[in-house]
Amino acid sequence: MEHSFTVTAGGREFKVNSMNVKTPSLFQVYVQEDGKEKRYHIKLEGAQFVFATPENCPAELLEHEEELSYAIKQQYALHGA
Repeated sequence: MEHSFTVTAGGREFKVNSMNVKTPSLFQVYVQEDGKEKRYHIKLEGAQFVFATPENCPAELLEHEEELSYAIKQQYALHGA
């Protein structure tokens, strides 16, 4: 299982660190905001990856949640879960 990778969603680069042992379900995601690297958590909810605390995410990141979910799924499809 790939534990650290980078994906692009909404034209922004996200550094993704897996917090999983067996299956992909929880990630730390780092993205640049105002010149600083900010950390968020992404979790598996049903069949989609979503921000674990959307109330703490800027609206512009939430707009790309579906695209980010797809990019994470593609990463695991390419490298195996």
